Amino acid sequence: STQSTWGFEECAGRVLMVAGGIGITPFIAMLRGLYTNQFHSPPNPNNFAFDVCLLYSERSESDFVFRTELEQYANNKDLQEKTGHSFKVQLVLTGIAPVTWSGGCGRIDKHMLSSMVKDITSRVPMICGPTGFMEALKDNMKELGVPASRILTEAFDF
Repeated sequence: STQSTWGFEECAGRVLMVAGGIGITPFIAMLRGLYTNQFHSPPNPNNFAFDVCLLYSERSESDFVFRTELEQYANNKDLQEKTGHSFKVQLVLTGIAPVTWSGGCGRIDKHMLSSMVKDITSRVPMICGPTGFMEALKDNMKELGVPASRILTEAFDF
């Protein structure tokens, strides 16, 4: 099933998604639910608009499997106007970045979070990826003032 155990309904529409590797999968399902009407997820009875910021980390540039789809959601102004949702994606490479790379570099840490997501304390963070990745990010977010109770995590260990 493409439906994640997470829903958007518990937050006021301001979301920060942080994906490590294969952890992008549930986020893709959610974004498809948001931008296409073929899924009746996320359940959004109040029909509010979502403001989604995604940080997506991979080892190498060729690992960003859903890059084209994500950039389409981010750059399609008609789609954003039609649905009312806004979406930004920032790609982060943990491996060696090619000269042409314009995204983030290195592990997503406290400094990267605070520079890439200025309003982190007013968003609901959802982290998905390997356990170590999630634990480190959870600690970083708490240090930046995000209440621990607000941070949602889902493990993807392969």
